[in-house]
Amino acid sequence: MAEPADIFVSYAREDEDRAGRLVRALEACGWRVFWDRTIPPGETWRSHIGVPLDQAAVVLVLWSRHSIDADFVHSEANRAKARGALVPILLDDVSPPLGFEHIHAADLVRWIVGPDTDLPPLLVRTLERRLAQPARATPQPMPQTAPAPQPAPASRVAVPPGRRFSLPMIAGAIVALLVAAGLGALAVGRSDMGGASSEVSKLQDQNRQLQSQLTSAATARQAAEEVAKAANARIAALEKDLRDTQAAKGRAEEASRSVTEKGDASERRARELTQQLDAAKSDLRKATARADAAEASVASLTRQIEALKSAKPAPAPTASALVCRTTHGDCALTEDTAVGGYCWCKRREADSVFADTGTVQVRTVSDSRQGTICQLSEGGMCASKGGRQPLGSSCQCYDGKGQGIIIP
Repeated sequence: MAEPADIFVSYAREDEDRAGRLVRALEACGWRVFWDRTIPPGETWRSHIGVPLDQAAVVLVLWSRHSIDADFVHSEANRAKARGALVPILLDDVSPPLGFEHIHAADLVRWIVGPDTDLPPLLVRTLERRLAQPARATPQPMPQTAPAPQPAPASRVAVPPGRRFSLPMIAGAIVALLVAAGLGALAVGRSDMGGASSEVSKLQDQNRQLQSQLTSAATARQAAEEVAKAANARIAALEKDLRDTQAAKGRAEEASRSVTEKGDASERRARELTQQLDAAKSDLRKATARADAAEASVASLTRQIEALKSAKPAPAPTASALVCRTTHGDCALTEDTAVGGYCWCKRREADSVFADTGTVQVRTVSDSRQGTICQLSEGGMCASKGGRQPLGSSCQCYDGKGQGIIIP
């Protein structure tokens, strides 16, 4: 019976060329790969595809724009997922179907169309780590030629994590296995020597597989250390980004508070300016009303002036006053006397006072209302101290040296 494949490749028929490129790269790494989709005559899906699918340590499911809608690819992926052998691969920029989106897929979108023939290192380390583990499929029973006691399979030896075996230790183990095989062969006789040799060969194969597993484990440990180192660096970068983000948030909050305070001050200033504007509008309305009233008054006065200008001047009123008419002229009466009666008046000339006699007469003047000349009772005239006064009223000289009545 042929040995089971290390890797089973599940793909859609439309992706056969790209799957073949990946298979050649896997085989170049020394792994046995099953990817034949053609069922030979006389075999069933179970015997030709189902058995290799269940026996392979790793099942590579190639997700593409074709395979995400292929039912048989979904079925093979579910079988591999159920026993923990699934390793998804992206050939196109698509999202895995429902139920597989939480399993991280290796991105080969660029590699599958590029010139590089070597697989990405991360995928190689992942496959080495997976293939170093015992397959979960049930192994086929080995034929036995004699009931000789069988040594314990090397694959069942528990290897402590991180334990490294030196060449002397491996050589000693091989010698011990050979001695055990030889003792078993001697126990059943010379006729069974061929079967013992076959068992030794098998043990040697198992020893080589153990050595390969130890090498893969060391490689996986180194890869894990690199991943841990990268993760620590990423954590440090994220912590720095978090600190920077918190600092930026603090600055943004401070700027927001400053803007809010400035906005409140601006709002208060705007209210004050609005109040001042309303007061100015009120004053303007009042001033406009006063201006309108003043304009109306000016218009009224203008109309009155125009009316006065267009009206005919009234004749100047006349008035009469009683005077004492003498040979030297008229003078103010010194006492009340009837018209035509005897009268006398005084006249001041220089430092002398003269008395004149005459008769009372009526004197008519054109300006009968008021005057500024004071006719002295002792004779003579002077400027009235009171300015313009009604005609005939008593008056006093401006210098206070005489009294009389107002004449025009």
